[in-house]
Order: sequence, then structure tokens, then C-alpha cells
Amino acid sequence: MADTVTVCSKIPTGLHLDLQTILKDVNDAASGPMVRRERFATLKGCEVPRGDDIPNWSDYPKIEGGFSLTHNVDKAKFELWMEQNKDNPWVVNGLIFAHTNANSAKAEAREKAAEKTGFEPVNPAKPGPRLEPDQHAAA
Repeated sequence: MADTVTVCSKIPTGLHLDLQTILKDVNDAASGPMVRRERFATLKGCEVPRGDDIPNWSDYPKIEGGFSLTHNVDKAKFELWMEQNKDNPWVVNGLIFAHTNANSAKAEAREKAAEKTGFEPVNPAKPGPRLEPDQHAAA
């Protein structure tokens, strides 16, 4: 069996991880290069539903420190994906990372729990600069 990692993600909607291979480099700006994509994993999002009508909880990922945990992701493919996406803000800002040991992944997720992503829900009573509060929101 291939080496695997536990991937932690603070992307609320989840993310498909695709490796990209350039098949033919085309210098035409309109069409760009021909690329083959190979999906090797899908990370579940870390968004947790709120309210009374919550669907089956077994469909949701394990959450640690606000990060969803996806276990048993192929290590070599994930490392290549990280290299291909090294300039992506999600990677640069540490919103996606992995460890071969699940406990190490959970520990790093807990350390980063307070970090803001820009995906946090808006407080309707205090929505932020240049926005009016919802008159019906509890203060």
C-alpha cells in the first residue's frame, strides 16, 4: 500500500485535488496549453451546518481546530499537488496542509484554530465597515 497522509483543510466548501500534466504546450493565448487532469482526492469542507434541520451528521468530516480532516490521501500525489499549487493562497497561507501521522495533523490544526481565513460567517448584528446591521438580528 502506498504511503498516505491526513490532509487538513480550512476551505468551507471542500476541494477536488487534481494533478495537472501538460500534454501539449500551445503558444496560442486563446487556447493555452492542453492539460490532462487526474483527480486523486476530494477534501470535504469544514463548514458545519447550523439550525434545526441538520442532515445526517455521519456525512460530515471530522473537524479539528476548524479544519476538516481527510485521511488516507496518497502522499506522493499530495506532495506533487502541493508543488503544483505552491503559489495558491490556500497553500501559502496554510489553509491546506498534511502530515503522515493523524495526531500531528490534528495538533497543527489546533495550533492554527484562531487563524482567520476570510471565509468566516458574517455577524448580522455587526457586519463590518460600510455595511448596515440587520435590524432583526439579535445584538
